[in-house]
Amino acid sequence: MLPDNYQIVKFEEKYLPELARIFIGAFDDGVLFFSEVEDTRVKATRPENELETSARRRKLENAVRDILKLFGQVFSDGFLVAVDENDKPQGYIIVISGVKSLWKEAVFGGHIFRLLSRWLQGKYGLTLFDVGRVIYNKVYYIAFSVRGTADAQILSLAVSPEARGKGLGSSLTGAGLDYLREIGIKRVKLEVRPDNPAARHIYEKHGFKVVGKANDLHDDWYVMEADLRE
Repeated sequence: MLPDNYQIVKFEEKYLPELARIFIGAFDDGVLFFSEVEDTRVKATRPENELETSARRRKLENAVRDILKLFGQVFSDGFLVAVDENDKPQGYIIVISGVKSLWKEAVFGGHIFRLLSRWLQGKYGLTLFDVGRVIYNKVYYIAFSVRGTADAQILSLAVSPEARGKGLGSSLTGAGLDYLREIGIKRVKLEVRPDNPAARHIYEKHGFKVVGKANDLHDDWYVMEADLRE
């Protein structure tokens, strides 16, 4: 049940700054793993003071904001945001029914070129090594991922630190699955880190079961699936 003083609404671009901060706060280890400051071969460039760290974090937020904007434009109905009484985002879920439409919009909608241009201008604070590692990681993940029968996916779910423990994660998951049922999806999958028992508990409550494992350069993933017809 959705907590009092919260509501779940569709994505709007005005929410992007807060959504980017929620994403980085929830997936901080993963984001920084693929940034230069976490790589020992470029340790000399590690920020030495809070000012430099803040500047780098702002650039990472720029990158996340632009990627979330793309998701919002392609999967607007499946990008749901939990907002409080002040219309401030406190969590979100992104559910997708296929990645082909994402790539189509990313290429033909000009998003790839805009992202590339902003990266070359230094807007994202990512080095060529960082970008190369992200691409290699995606190839590595695909090579070792589990091939399931799902025709949709929970791409991302996150809740702000101050709103955790109130049931927002479960409410967002339920809303996302309801949307997938409405468009005729039968099976849905997701990936979750083994060291994230809170998220696994939410997913299991909504009928997800572990069907295998996947790997990337950072760590392992549990692959979970749910049958929405049950």
